[in-house]
Amino acid sequence: MFKHISYYLTLTATTVLAVLFLGLVEAGQRESGITSAPQCTGTAPCLESAADPPLDNGHRGLLLLAGLGLGVPLLASLGWNAWLHRRLARQQQAAHDLGQQLAFMQAWIDGVPHPTYVRDRQGLLQSCNASYLESLAAHREALIGKTLLQGAMDDPGQAREYHADYQRVMAQGRPLLRDRPLRLNGQELTVQHWVLPYRDANGEVRGIIGGWVDISERHRLSDSLEAARQQAEAACRAKSAFLASTSHELRRSMNALIGALELVQQRSASQSQDGPVIEMAYRSARTMQALVDDTLDIARIESGSLALKPEWLDPRLLVETVVSEFDSQVREKHLKLLPTFHSSLEPVDVLLDPLRFRQVLGNLLHNAITFTEQGQIRVHLDLQAATQPQYVQLMLQVTDSGIGIDEQDQHRLFEPFFQAQARPLSRPDGAGLGLTLCRHLCELMQGTLQLASQPGIGTEVRVLLPLACQPARKPATLVEPLIAPATRALNVLVIDDHSADRLLLGEQLHFLGHRCRTAEDVEQGFEFWCKGFFDLLIVDCNMPGMHGYELIRAIREHERLESRAACRVLGVTASPRPQERQQCEQAGIDDCLFKPVSLATLSHKLAGLQPRPWNGVFSLKALRTLSRGKPQFALRILTELLHCSYRDRQQLMALPCEPPPRALAELAHKIKGSALMVQAKDLEAQCEALEQAVLEDADRQTLTQRRTALEQAMLKLERALLWQIDQQPSAPLT
Repeated sequence: MFKHISYYLTLTATTVLAVLFLGLVEAGQRESGITSAPQCTGTAPCLESAADPPLDNGHRGLLLLAGLGLGVPLLASLGWNAWLHRRLARQQQAAHDLGQQLAFMQAWIDGVPHPTYVRDRQGLLQSCNASYLESLAAHREALIGKTLLQGAMDDPGQAREYHADYQRVMAQGRPLLRDRPLRLNGQELTVQHWVLPYRDANGEVRGIIGGWVDISERHRLSDSLEAARQQAEAACRAKSAFLASTSHELRRSMNALIGALELVQQRSASQSQDGPVIEMAYRSARTMQALVDDTLDIARIESGSLALKPEWLDPRLLVETVVSEFDSQVREKHLKLLPTFHSSLEPVDVLLDPLRFRQVLGNLLHNAITFTEQGQIRVHLDLQAATQPQYVQLMLQVTDSGIGIDEQDQHRLFEPFFQAQARPLSRPDGAGLGLTLCRHLCELMQGTLQLASQPGIGTEVRVLLPLACQPARKPATLVEPLIAPATRALNVLVIDDHSADRLLLGEQLHFLGHRCRTAEDVEQGFEFWCKGFFDLLIVDCNMPGMHGYELIRAIREHERLESRAACRVLGVTASPRPQERQQCEQAGIDDCLFKPVSLATLSHKLAGLQPRPWNGVFSLKALRTLSRGKPQFALRILTELLHCSYRDRQQLMALPCEPPPRALAELAHKIKGSALMVQAKDLEAQCEALEQAVLEDADRQTLTQRRTALEQAMLKLERALLWQIDQQPSAPLT
């Protein structure tokens, strides 16, 4: 365009200058008298020619002026033309460079493998890349200048959500990044959608730049991974549940087996011919129990649910106690078991879980005795000062002169279920869990376990534990409590659905000198408890149907409503988890026993209990006088008293407490007569109190209170009568 303008301007200027020049020349000729030469006539040439007169100064000035007038515009036109040409060339180069840059940018954007787009403030599409067009299966002309709401997406609901994201980003001026579902071309995708606000030179938001990355495959992999994780966790839970259920059933059977063997062992102590056999069976059963415990502990450690219960104790006394438990096994193999102790400190107590330490030392001693045929086993305990104040370093070392372990097997010895190949195949090695459990327990106690062994020479295992310490207190015994017969018999109700456990507990209680009644389920146990007087209730915590926990909650509520004294309750479970003890406490159970329950443990738990004063409800001496010492006659008297009390109590509660209360006084007097027969002092006092209230014309509230108190006294007598009736055939009056 500029080229054409320059051309026309130059042409016009040249024409104007030419016309001006010709005009000036002609004017000069007229002023100087110069005319045109005469025309030559004829055929003869003109021999004369007009001689050019010389130009004067005026003519010369005109010519100079004309030349300047002609040259200046011409030069100006040429300069203008050159300037326009250079400017046009620069603009053309700039346009070319801009085109190249735009082409590069478009190629760059189209080369991005993920959809990218630009929209203005109204959400109208301004630009996009090829991937965006390919994803939407549309042409650029069909999308430019349109919003998502105008049919670019398959799902209108999703289009509205994406458009709302655009408006939110432009309104808030903040980027947005989120995972969203996207349906395109009939496919369900999961994309990571990003939206950025773009601003002009003044900082005003003019639109958005956005795009997405298809993460459907990653999402599917994540879902697959989550499903696999959940499946693995479910399998782990199933394994844990299987182990818990299996160990529970095994503990039940082992409880009956160990308890029965212990009873037979105690009862046949004088029969020397059966003693060794029974002791062997008892020890084998205890070994089976230890195997079950180790298996369950390994599962707990793997699930992270094993918790320590440290106590302040004397480590030397604990080691001596554990070592003494292996005396009989050492004597059988004619070995020497030598415990030694050393400490550079004053006597101290350490904070240590005795049960877990027993497991570690017990497993180490069991292995040492099992794989040592001759020689000795040394157990060395050493206490040294630790670098941390109020701490000691406990070093426990178990050394044997057994068959040893080769170096190849030592590397795998702490794997679960692994057993060294050098051991004789006929040797009862166990399940190969002992050392694995020992190392896990030591690590749980922030310690270490190290093993060194040489085949044919022996094995040395060293345990190092950093423990908190304090000055030693009066030493407390850590040995099992002795089996002490009861000084005063207790009335015990045992509720257990497992017949073997129920029978065993009954026999153990009878052996200890207590009276026992058993119930095979919760309903029967609750009925027995309501009708009788018991000093102790022993209930299995896990029974089918209504659990033992629910039973105790019902009993505690019944005691509260009837203002009865709380009966002591012992829970028994085959699952020694910390949660079991917590559940027992929450349900109102006083203490918890873990199967198998030994005679010594049961004796220790019952040692501090005293019989409840149930027999003070009525006088057994008065009953013996009435029955003349004949049990059958006493049973008839008890039965008749029970029936009469029940009828009188029903009649009492049916009478209104309205004046005149003469019927109440008459019935109270009648009930007092029955109370006097068996010297039921509390019932007699409540009858007299109601009679006195009637005589004093007491108000309705007072009469109601006295009647309720009399009812409770009658219920108490009825339970005592029922208990004595149940005990009558097997327990004569004394």
